[in-house]
Amino acid sequence: VRSILVDTGASITIMRASCEPLLVDTRRSTCEIVSANKGKSAARMEGVLNILALNTCGNPDIPALTPMSFPVITMTGLNKELLSMEQLAEQGWILQIHKDHGAGYGGMLFKEGQNGESDQFCALRKASGDRFWWLDYVPAKRQTKEHVALMGDTIERRQDRSLPKSTKELEL
Repeated sequence: VRSILVDTGASITIMRASCEPLLVDTRRSTCEIVSANKGKSAARMEGVLNILALNTCGNPDIPALTPMSFPVITMTGLNKELLSMEQLAEQGWILQIHKDHGAGYGGMLFKEGQNGESDQFCALRKASGDRFWWLDYVPAKRQTKEHVALMGDTIERRQDRSLPKSTKELEL
């Protein structure tokens, strides 16, 4: 299980170079990344990450697993992997934050169904004492049918219990 920070200020999704084997449709990147502190870094690869987003916060109104994909640029020396809300908005995802639910619960991504498809929901986790929202996921390249069934069953059982304080409490 991996986690990525949902960043409303990022125009691109940036991940560590260690995720490169998980990407599809890859190519060497020729761009330079300018960070908020005005530092510049050379990007390594560009590609698409296909994932199953996990409802680790146990929100009973959101499916245990939600398939998603998004473009990614990799680089070295990254502290936190950042998921661009701007890129997700271009795909039709809307960020909904409900601060009154407290740590571990309340944030979600929503995408209205198109052409007869169902609406999609994706839970976001807020760790205790943290001011950030995280998307917990498993990369598609690491999934097996058995793995997906086990994760879905574990998360659905969690929805009937108290909310986890962190993903470390989930023994997936």
